[in-house]
Amino acid sequence: MNDKIIYPSQLLVAGRVLLDVASDNKKRIFEEVGLAFENTDGPARGLVFKHLLERERLGSTVISDGVAVPHARITNLRQPLAAYLRVLNPFIFDSPDNPIRHMFILLVPQRADDTHLKILSVMSRMLIDKEFIAAAEACTDRAAFMNLMRDWETKHIVTDSTQLAATSG
Repeated sequence: MNDKIIYPSQLLVAGRVLLDVASDNKKRIFEEVGLAFENTDGPARGLVFKHLLERERLGSTVISDGVAVPHARITNLRQPLAAYLRVLNPFIFDSPDNPIRHMFILLVPQRADDTHLKILSVMSRMLIDKEFIAAAEACTDRAAFMNLMRDWETKHIVTDSTQLAATSG
């Protein structure tokens, strides 16, 4: 088991931060995300779309009011990749009583270990943090969002060395 923390900001590049996307349904969102991955040296958009949709059919990735963390395993992917998407208007993702506005999308290699679960955990913690969501709502550009993520990670994630010191003392 790998105990190293992988921060979501390490997996995200500005080209995969999508703000105020006008799409209004899951398939269109997955198409937008697929294109963002393809345009930033990730897997082909069709592959991303197919795997995200297949994973979603297994069970919803909605984690809380207004947020979801769609994720999928992708053949021939060498390392985890992430995207963030904020839609212009909340849309029905799975349930009419929980429209989605924010989501992190995670792609991991087909033979990934449990590292992706740790990444999903951090992404989920970030998205259910009301202060983070309020600040994400105020972001007007990709750089501001990237800075917000790094600041949140610095404040809220215990580093490996701090974790070791706390458990050994």
